[in-house]
Amino acid sequence: MNFALAAISTQLSQGTASLKAVLRDFEPFEIEKISSIYRRIEEATEGTLSSDLVVAFRLRTNMDLQSVKRKVRALASEHPATKVYLLSFNHDVILDPKMPLPHPDLHADTLILHCAAEIEGGFEHPVLGRSLQELVKSSQPRDGQSRFEFLSRGESLLSSSS
Repeated sequence: MNFALAAISTQLSQGTASLKAVLRDFEPFEIEKISSIYRRIEEATEGTLSSDLVVAFRLRTNMDLQSVKRKVRALASEHPATKVYLLSFNHDVILDPKMPLPHPDLHADTLILHCAAEIEGGFEHPVLGRSLQELVKSSQPRDGQSRFEFLSRGESLLSSSS
C-alpha cells in the first residue's frame, strides 16, 4: 500500500464546491486525512474574491507512482480552475521537472506546508530530513509572503451532500 500527500487550491470565487469536485474525482484513492480549508491573504488581493482556498490531504492507494502522476495530471486538466499538487509519494525523491517529488511547495509555500503539517506533522521531508512540524516552526514569513486564515473544516468537503 502506498501513501501520498496532496493539496488542491482554487480561487475563492470558485468556492468550496470546486475543491469538493476535485476530491470526489480522486477516486479510487482513499482519503485518510484532510486538513482544514484555509484562505490565502495577500496584500494585492486582500478583500477581493481572487485569493486562494487551499486544503491538503493524505491518500492511500494500491496504484504505483506513474499511475498516480497520470491521475493528478488528468485531474488538473479536468478541473482547470483548480491547482492539484502531488506533494509526496511514500518517501520518494524524484527529480522530474514536470512533477518533482517531494513537490518544492511542500516546504517553500508556508500555507501548503501548514496544511500538510496539520494532517501529517511527523512526516519527515525526504530531502530536508526534518518533520513538517519542525519546518512550520522554523518558517519565518518573509516580506511579500502571503498570510492565511482558517475558513472551515476540511471534512465538510468529503460529505456526500453539496
